[in-house]
Parts: sequence; structure tokens; C-alpha cells
Amino acid sequence: MRNIQKTFIALAFIAIIYSGCSKDEGGTSSATLSPREQAAKDYKDMYLTTMVSDAELAWTGNSANCAEGSISKLAYDRSLLRLNYFRKICGLPYDMVWNSAWHSDCQKSALMMTANNSLSHFPPSSWKCYSTEGYNAAGISNIAWGSSSYHSSACIAGWVEDDGSNNAAAGHRRWMLFSRAKEYGLGSTSNAAVLHCIEHTTDPLPSSSPAYIAYPPAFIPQDLVYARWSLGIPNPTSFYSGVDFSAATVKMTDIAGADVSLNIVSKSDDGYGDQTIVWEPEGIQTNSNADVKYHVVVDNVTLNGVAKKYEYDVTVFKP
Repeated sequence: MRNIQKTFIALAFIAIIYSGCSKDEGGTSSATLSPREQAAKDYKDMYLTTMVSDAELAWTGNSANCAEGSISKLAYDRSLLRLNYFRKICGLPYDMVWNSAWHSDCQKSALMMTANNSLSHFPPSSWKCYSTEGYNAAGISNIAWGSSSYHSSACIAGWVEDDGSNNAAAGHRRWMLFSRAKEYGLGSTSNAAVLHCIEHTTDPLPSSSPAYIAYPPAFIPQDLVYARWSLGIPNPTSFYSGVDFSAATVKMTDIAGADVSLNIVSKSDDGYGDQTIVWEPEGIQTNSNADVKYHVVVDNVTLNGVAKKYEYDVTVFKP
């Protein structure tokens, strides 16, 4: 997350040939609240309440003995609520559930990262605490390992932030905000986490999916504005193809109409969930006492052969 020297995150690449792979956790939005008020309420109810301390994680494992152990129900509940929070603010279905059958393999995989002080989607059999189950989970999951207390729900936020030179395509974020997602699995130690997320790629696109997935979304708390901004396009035809960003342009302006300098870092065609364009704007205000609004225009996108233009506002607010 913030300490990039001590924290590392990675995700599996899913090729087109890959074939292996509502409950409202946040409550019903009140019709009496404005969109900004609702965003502030969700931040308070679904994000601020979902930190997990080491004591609350209650990991029972031990890397010295290669015991993967388990984590508390509280840690699972808060991690899922935080995952659903990020989906909700982006206009996605936020009724994700845990598939408990996946937890054990994810737990074994997280143990391997901790025991070897390293991160890999393809851990070698020479690794301490190696297991086939842990190896398999690593290849179909977001994985994270870092400093002490970087675990469970903290990693959820880290995957959405998706910083680091190897993550320009924001692949972790895209699996978290995948339009076709339904369920996830989680394993965690005191300094590592594994999130089984590469599933449902061939499922139909839910009718409730938005036309686009913007991060940051329309209203975003200051501390959740990350360096990388992105726009994903759910394709009703195929999750992998049909969206072409090759000629796409991104333009941002501030409230005064002045251009915001930016650098497009990825026009993805790589199979990390929904097709997505990623850019890094400069000079974004995240410490103002007043709301700060930006206007975004992503043009020259092709969706199934049809030219598209996406235009929206992002308001950065101090909760």
C-alpha cells in the first residue's frame, strides 16, 4: 500500500484460452440522501469500519511449522464488506459473497508467501511450506505480501490502489471491480493475503452492470484517490474482446476548465477482467477543505465496432 518499499502485490494473467477458470452487505441506499451524502455515509459505514487489526485477524498459523492456520470470521466479514464498498461506489453489483471452499487453498498460498518472504504466482516446489493447493491458488488470485499488519482488508484497499511499476494495467483493481464477478475466496497471514478472483469470465454480463467502471468514481473520499485513474468497459458479448482503446484519448479539466496534465500508462488488451484504460493525472488536489471536481472525457473508444465517448465528473471530497 503506502509503504511501497515493503509492500508488493501481483496478479495472475488470464489468457483467452483460459477455461479453468441480492445480499446487500452495505445496506440499502436511502432515497433521501444526495449522491454526495450517500458517498460519505458509505465511506463511514463500509470503509472506515472495515480495518482489521492483528488481534482481530486472529491468525492461528505459524510459518515456522508450515501451519497455514485460519483467520477469524470478523476478518472475513470486514474484508468482504470493504470489497463490496469499492464495488458499490463504482456502480457495480455489491452483493459479492465468499466461496468458503476456496479459503483453504488461499490460506495455504498466503502461508507460502509469508514463509518465504516473497511473492509469486508460480512458486517453485523448493519453497518452504510448498503445497500443490497453495501453488494452484496463487495462479488464479490477487496476491499480496509486505510489512507486518498488511493483511486481509488492508490488502483489499492495496489491490484497488494498484501502485508499482509492474501494475500499470491496474489488473488487481480490475479483478476487484470485475463486472461479472459473483464470489471470491480469501486466505491471509499477518503479512500476506491471497484473493481467489479469476472466475465467472464466461458468465453473462449482469443486467445491473454499469456502462462503464470508473475509478475514482463520481464521489470519492480524499484518501482513496490513488495515482492511477482508470475506465473499464463491461462488454455484453465477451469479457476479453470487443473493446478497443488503441485510438482512445483521455482529457481532464478542473473546475475552472483548465487542462489537467496526464499520462496514459495502459490501453489494455490483456485479459485482466474488463478491458480498461489507465492514466496518471498530475496535480490532483486531495487536501482541500472544499469539494474539488474534475471532468473526464475518454473518447475514440470502440465497443463491438461502434465508436463510443465516455464523459463524467469526479468530485473529491473531505469526509
